[in-house]
Amino acid sequence: MSRESLKTRIQRGPDDGGALVAVIGIMVVLTILVTTIVTTSLFNVRMTTETRAGVEARAAAEAGVDYVRAQVAAGKCSSGTVTSPAGSPEFEAVVTCSGAGNGSVLIRSTGTAQSSGVGSSNGNQRSVEALIETAVSESPTFNAAIFSGRGVNLKTNMNLLGSGADVVTNGSFVCSSNVTTDGSVYAAKDVTLLSRGCNVTGSVYSGGTFNCNQQITIGGNVYAQGSAQFGTPHCKVGGEIWTGGSIESSRGIDVAGNLTIDGNMPVDGTSIKVGGQITMSGVYAGGPSGGWWYGEFAKQYPDARQNQTVGKPPTGDAATSMEFPVLRQDDSLWNGFIKKSWVKATKDVATPSSMSMCSMGWSGPQFSAPLVIAENTMFDLTSSTECSGRVVLGAGLTIQLQADAVIFADEFDMNGNVRVESVDGTKHSLYLVTPYPRDQTSCAVSTGGSKITFTSGSWTQTEGTSVMLYSADKITFKAEPQLRGQIYSCQFDAETKMDLVFSKTGASDSDGSASKPTLKYVRDITD
Repeated sequence: MSRESLKTRIQRGPDDGGALVAVIGIMVVLTILVTTIVTTSLFNVRMTTETRAGVEARAAAEAGVDYVRAQVAAGKCSSGTVTSPAGSPEFEAVVTCSGAGNGSVLIRSTGTAQSSGVGSSNGNQRSVEALIETAVSESPTFNAAIFSGRGVNLKTNMNLLGSGADVVTNGSFVCSSNVTTDGSVYAAKDVTLLSRGCNVTGSVYSGGTFNCNQQITIGGNVYAQGSAQFGTPHCKVGGEIWTGGSIESSRGIDVAGNLTIDGNMPVDGTSIKVGGQITMSGVYAGGPSGGWWYGEFAKQYPDARQNQTVGKPPTGDAATSMEFPVLRQDDSLWNGFIKKSWVKATKDVATPSSMSMCSMGWSGPQFSAPLVIAENTMFDLTSSTECSGRVVLGAGLTIQLQADAVIFADEFDMNGNVRVESVDGTKHSLYLVTPYPRDQTSCAVSTGGSKITFTSGSWTQTEGTSVMLYSADKITFKAEPQLRGQIYSCQFDAETKMDLVFSKTGASDSDGSASKPTLKYVRDITD
């Protein structure tokens, strides 16, 4: 190799290493850049999903507040834990009810996100606290399908239909025929179900004893503050049974959930069916010295707990503590109603005859046109006005509602065919009211005489109409009406088949003894 060639190679050597260094540097920069991008993307995904989960959880928590608020607006408030119904955002709300009438409800609701966050659980649950208040005003509110101040006695086949079609009484509830209700039963005193067809879709709340001696289905829970009897065949309960006293007869118990007893339970057969936990403050089958049945029951339910501390069951006090509403001609509910003559209004649409417009007991149609209610109208037929207090409705009378109407009388007798229609596509209400006497202090001192009686004929209504039957005495059904609306009376007796589709009258939207709850605040209390 010549001296010139060696000199050339020596001079070019350093340039070869520079290119490698440059490549390595570029790779380092790209690696840092890619790492930064990936890290940022993952952070953004975590933050985005966490935020989304937080929004979903907060919405679910607020849904719990709205759910409880709706229950309070319907006159129902029970302290305890409320969970989300099927199909709703997932929440669990702890409710504290205080006060009566003018009261407050404290709600602590925890919502759970439908989709959890990625890489973080911080937003999966959110909790809010809310305070709502209710107040009493002068005008009554109507929220039950049937409300009786003294008692409900069902001796007939009856269908009580519609969501929330609750029966509420400050007295006892007795069912001795085929009755099906889509709502719940709230009784301040005893609940007695004597017929195989006395079925309740909702729950049963008894402030006294509970007696179920036939093959009956209750879709919800049974809560009795006193003792209970379950005869055979089975009384089937879809929720839980919780009694505030001993169970005197247990052979007919068939409960899907827990069985909780503040007392003892006899065992005289193996037909008892319990899907959940059995807990009682006393003992079953007389205790360990109770003999053969004690051993058989212990084999069937080895986890049954005896001699436990058991509190009282939930109450229906929010419903049964409501006083029977007072309704008279001077109630603010009728503000804006135009007072008119009943005799003139009905005579204008009647066929020429000698039939009295206060006594429409004639057979066959006696009207050439319907009685049209074009504006909110009041007809006062009480003793000091026309008709001398008593009115008989029938003779094919059709009342077409384009507005609301109220008829006051001391006594109503439905003794012929009557039809109530809404023809303008809007919901309207008709009220048949025997006013609350000014010298009557409560339903307990009412005379007990029937002031609204369905004697014969048909009563029909179209959709879009709601009828309120209100009496500070007794309402009796001897005919077979098909009603849409509500029934409020001191005593309610049904003696023949009838259907009632629960449809709130316009009075339900008035402020009253359980006025619309006011939301005072909602705040986030998430830890």
